[in-house]
Amino acid sequence: MNISSESGKKISGIMLLLSAAILLSAAVSPVAAADQKYIVMYIVGSDLESYSYAATDNLNDLLTNWKDTQGDLLVFYGGSNKIGWKDSIAVANMRNIADDIADGEIGTDDGYSETKNVLFRINKEISSADALTECLRYADKYAADNGLTDADRYIRLWDHGGG
Repeated sequence: MNISSESGKKISGIMLLLSAAILLSAAVSPVAAADQKYIVMYIVGSDLESYSYAATDNLNDLLTNWKDTQGDLLVFYGGSNKIGWKDSIAVANMRNIADDIADGEIGTDDGYSETKNVLFRINKEISSADALTECLRYADKYAADNGLTDADRYIRLWDHGGG
């Protein structure tokens, strides 16, 4: 079987991401907590978001059923061909997502420009080989800075075919 160099690089990148997720899962695995949950979502929107708003719908369902007293949510999203989702990784917490989704769409507030309802943006493609590692490092820092070190921790890798 002859795999082109570009295909080989993509496969290597995917394998690196999967390996990083497995190796770093201990950093976000459940720990003893006092009824607090900390959910980290890594969303590669792809055409599921650009064509059918699937990630927006999933986040809306989560927010509808979430109580503020349950803990916090940190979302890293990108990788979709739409405003607020391409060319960078948006980093948003529960409050940012709730404010952003008020207009019915994650990523933009007016349909023409990126939402301001983010903590910040990471200037890289979400599918780059080191993006997941960087996001998980920030997720640990966010937990420490926001009193979530004793919370039950969960990571959700959401992508095309894996949502």
